[in-house]
Amino acid sequence: MGVDERVFGPQRAAFPSLEVPSWIKPEKNESMGHYAERLVASLPRSSAPTVVGGLSIGGMMALEMARHLNAKSVVLIGSCDHPSATLPLLRMGEPIGQVAPDVVMRLGKRVATLFVGRGGVPVVHRRLVQQMLKEMSIEFIRWCGFAITHWQGVADPGVPVRHIHGTRDWVIPISRLRRPPTKIVQGGAHVLNMSHEREVNEFVRDVMENT
Repeated sequence: MGVDERVFGPQRAAFPSLEVPSWIKPEKNESMGHYAERLVASLPRSSAPTVVGGLSIGGMMALEMARHLNAKSVVLIGSCDHPSATLPLLRMGEPIGQVAPDVVMRLGKRVATLFVGRGGVPVVHRRLVQQMLKEMSIEFIRWCGFAITHWQGVADPGVPVRHIHGTRDWVIPISRLRRPPTKIVQGGAHVLNMSHEREVNEFVRDVMENT
């Protein structure tokens, strides 16, 4: 929840038609579903069927966005369909994040850079993730925590859901998922598209060709 479109650098060369929208500014106490609807409205109009997907909170957003797009499938990368799958410690810290002074949040971001990208992400990619976290606004990070913990989840977006997940994901542990992923990547980190670029690209390509 501290990254932007640059996180999909490893996928851009493999998928020339890939579109990664920039985050828009959230409204106060805005739900995940309402934000997703506004995010879709910010995109160029298109009636073409599409595969919509995302990493972590982006996957949650993709489930909500699928309701407003001509989606033919949803791809979850190191993500989930309900907030109960996220690490309990992170959910417990959300209320603190909402009231903590900005100076405390800035300190928290510095500490977080020591942990992001853990689990086999190459150094060059890990540095990029750390840089994105440093640059992400405190306001947006606060909203992400609020949106995830208050999210009702999406059990069925109305289209097929394909899910790839790593066994070393400590943010959304694979053991906490409500249903088994379509594909499990041994040793895969939370930032799975960076730690296991080839496996993720092959998975996405298969979804695009067979749905």
